[in-house]
Amino acid sequence: MKSIILYLIFLLLSFFSCSPQSDTVSREEASAQLQLKLNQINEFIAEASCTADGNCAYIPYGSKACGGPQGYLIYPSAIDETKLEAMVADYTEAEERYNEKFGIASDCRIPAPPGELRCENGICKEAED
Repeated sequence: MKSIILYLIFLLLSFFSCSPQSDTVSREEASAQLQLKLNQINEFIAEASCTADGNCAYIPYGSKACGGPQGYLIYPSAIDETKLEAMVADYTEAEERYNEKFGIASDCRIPAPPGELRCENGICKEAED
């Protein structure tokens, strides 16, 4: 019985002595990690191409400090949308934590979703008026 109690105490001490590295990350490091995630998303999007205007879609990404997305990413619908959605969700959650941890403030304007989407030279873009 004594050995079980000692084992449980050891486990508890081990658990509580391991602090997550994210608590020691500076604002600059956290910002760089966010930028890296966003770059990876944009690179993933750039790997796919469109062939017609109807092959384009968009997804909200990021988290403003007062709520809502940072903006929208336009992508070809030929992409692995499940993977893209997971990458964007990971980025958005990371930005929410970043905003909370570092007390980030932002304007509270909600960005409008893209209007008409066009496929130009295999790249999806918002149509210019």
